Amino acid sequence: MISADYYYTKEFKELLNKYETCEHEQETCVFCSTEYCCLASYYYFSDKTEKALSVLNEGLSFYPDSVDMLVLKIHVLLKQHKNTEEIRTMLEEHELMDEDARSYVSSFLLITDKRYKEANNAFKKVYKEMPLEAEEKDAQALSIAWAFYHAGQYNYARYWMEKVKNHDKNDYLELYGHIILAEGKFVKSEKVFQKLIDKNPHVARYWEGLAHSQYGSEKFSEASTNCDYALAINPEDEVALFLKGNIMFMMDNYPEALKFFKRYSQQLPDDGGCLYYQAKCLLEMEKEKEALDALLESSRLLEKYPEYRVVVPLYYVYRDIALLLEADGKYEEALSFVDKIDDHEGNKLELMLMRSRLRLEVKYASKLKKEFEDEAEEEDQ
Repeated sequence: MISADYYYTKEFKELLNKYETCEHEQETCVFCSTEYCCLASYYYFSDKTEKALSVLNEGLSFYPDSVDMLVLKIHVLLKQHKNTEEIRTMLEEHELMDEDARSYVSSFLLITDKRYKEANNAFKKVYKEMPLEAEEKDAQALSIAWAFYHAGQYNYARYWMEKVKNHDKNDYLELYGHIILAEGKFVKSEKVFQKLIDKNPHVARYWEGLAHSQYGSEKFSEASTNCDYALAINPEDEVALFLKGNIMFMMDNYPEALKFFKRYSQQLPDDGGCLYYQAKCLLEMEKEKEALDALLESSRLLEKYPEYRVVVPLYYVYRDIALLLEADGKYEEALSFVDKIDDHEGNKLELMLMRSRLRLEVKYASKLKKEFEDEAEEEDQ
């Protein structure tokens, strides 16, 4: 992983300007593999994951055997909970990579397969055998630790962090801050991110980390302010936009929460989970029809892009659609959404009660309809 400090150098700023100028003017520009990796890493670091993937795909079309780009792409896909099968296919199709590099990339794929113990053992072997300088060893250990962190394997992440010699590097501190934040140690993580901000206040992700820590401690006002700092640095920051929406929701400011969730959806339009949160805002604002429309679109997207169900399971969406349809007297439609829920999902008792209630409503409505039709038929005779 490339150090965040590099993105503030004159060298990188010139590279970024050249790339974005070519893109804006629709010119064909080809960069070296290192430059593509730096650009993609910058967008990834700036929480512009779709843009990072776009740059990586472009770079890999020219340099399909680039280990750094393949590993970075796995990091991005892991963070997005997306399928990494294409990486496996690329490894099979391209024979240019040496055995150590192939083993290194394959070890990351074991993480995506949830074979964490095997991945850890494979990394140990690669780490021992690959001839790298001390600084490169640190970078490799951190890259492995980040991958385990994104997979939610914090013990393995900590194991690889312990191999890093320089504990004062910003990359090390940031990962440490994220791990203790995920473990619920909000006061400690707040101190870590504040230390990072003191070292470099121009990094949006550090402000996000601070805001996340304060959100966990229910310091919503402070968290909101620090999200604003992150968005002042990077207005398209996906993580900061989503976090700001959640903070506004917790502060009962539903119109503002909705605004930030919509801005997030502009960055990641395939994420149906965010539409679920938009529906929650709309319900609090007593806009039931708009909320139902948002939930229906949420279900369509989550069915199409299952990687986003990690945050919002389809069970919640189907359940809330059913409840709104039931309130509107559309019992059969409501029942059809309850029947979409697998029995192993959600609260079994809640599902059983909903099914039973709706089936009774449907049966009662059918009985009333038949009685009405019979009476109408008698009057006609």
